[in-house]
Amino acid sequence: MPSPAPKPLQWTPELIARFWDFESSHHGNYFAEQFGGAIVGSFEDLLPKDATVLDYGCGAGGLLPHLLARGGRVYGLDQSPASREEVRRRFGSHPSFAGALAPDEASALEGQTDVVFCVEVIEHLDDKALVTLVSRVRALLRLGGIAIFTTPNREDLDDSSIYCPACESLFHRWQHVRSWDPVTLGSLLARAGFVVARTLETDFRSHPTVSRKRWLRRWLRGIRGKRTRSPHLACAARRGNN
Repeated sequence: MPSPAPKPLQWTPELIARFWDFESSHHGNYFAEQFGGAIVGSFEDLLPKDATVLDYGCGAGGLLPHLLARGGRVYGLDQSPASREEVRRRFGSHPSFAGALAPDEASALEGQTDVVFCVEVIEHLDDKALVTLVSRVRALLRLGGIAIFTTPNREDLDDSSIYCPACESLFHRWQHVRSWDPVTLGSLLARAGFVVARTLETDFRSHPTVSRKRWLRRWLRGIRGKRTRSPHLACAARRGNN
């Protein structure tokens, strides 16, 4: 008798927490670990000096070294206790590190933050969580403060689907549940009261901060499959008056 057709995995808060608690111990898999310097460098001219900066969804802290190097006050925020603990272990002694926060601990920063980075987060969220996230990011920023979002560009989610033989489900390797392009991302931010300052369709692998040798093998594997020349999407948007 043939096996039933696999069904998409339904990501519950418990499953998501377990997934990212596990991944927090594997630093090299995080997007910010690989491209943190490229992300910060691409928006360097928009970032004020000695700023209060928050990495929203910081994971194991891959973006933080590039933010800490700029001075100011730098926070990480993540829902995973394991990730927050790892961030404290890695950066707790740095003079610019201001803390690793749980989402419900960030209220003291509302209206006080100059820059919020949200790196590779929005592709993981369902509709309700997405609205909540963008609203919280806006509330954290001072008037005119800037939020920087990154996400895969025009991603075909099926390309990264994995079959689980234990539960006979299909799931995205990195728990992505939606795909973005410049129009859909810009529209989301405009509806939430942001004014888009810069949108990039880019390939962070070409940035001078990224080792060519590290990415050559992955590139060679990928050229035979479906790949966009600009696999990464990044958008900087200011908090508006409305």
